[in-house]
This record gives sequence, C-alpha cells and structure tokens, in this order.
Amino acid sequence: MRHVYKYLPHYAKGATAEFLDGEPFKPIIKLGETSEKMSEKMSEKIISLISKNPKITAAEMAKELGKSSRTIERKIRELKQNNRIKRIGPDKGGYWKITESRKD
Repeated sequence: MRHVYKYLPHYAKGATAEFLDGEPFKPIIKLGETSEKMSEKMSEKIISLISKNPKITAAEMAKELGKSSRTIERKIRELKQNNRIKRIGPDKGGYWKITESRKD
C-alpha cells in the first residue's frame, strides 16, 4: 500500500487515491476523465469495425484492435445496453446492426 502514490500514475493516468480509515481499511482509486475518453474511443472503433464488416466476431475485433477478447466483450455489452448496436441471429451466422441510438 505504501507505493500506491508512486506507481498509480504509471497504471492509471489522471487517477487519484484516497484511503478511508475504519474497519475494514478501504482504498478508493478514482480514475480520471482520460479513461472515459479512451472508453468512448474504443466504442467508436468497435462501431467502425462493425460498419465495415457486420459479421465480424468479438475475437476478430480483439485481434484488430490489439485488446483482449474480454475487453471487447465488455464494450459490446455496454454498446448493447446503450442501444447503439444489436445482434441479429445466432452467435454463429448472425450479424451486428448499428442502431444509431446514443445515450449521452
């Protein structure tokens, strides 16, 4: 715990740490706005890939963007919850549809 302030900027730019006393000891790390901007860029990249190839898989997106499949699946789930994309058909043989709805 003593190195949190030293290493935090290397792993999460713009993040700050706060430590609350009490039982149990609770560290809080607040991420800066840069992570939100990066998240939005990732969403736009995924939508761009879908517009180029509606039958693209999450694994193909991950490879194209240099991210893990888990990261892409998480972003896809967020895009679906915000009604920005929709999956038509089954996992195999289906395709993505961009719905253009945006939650601001």
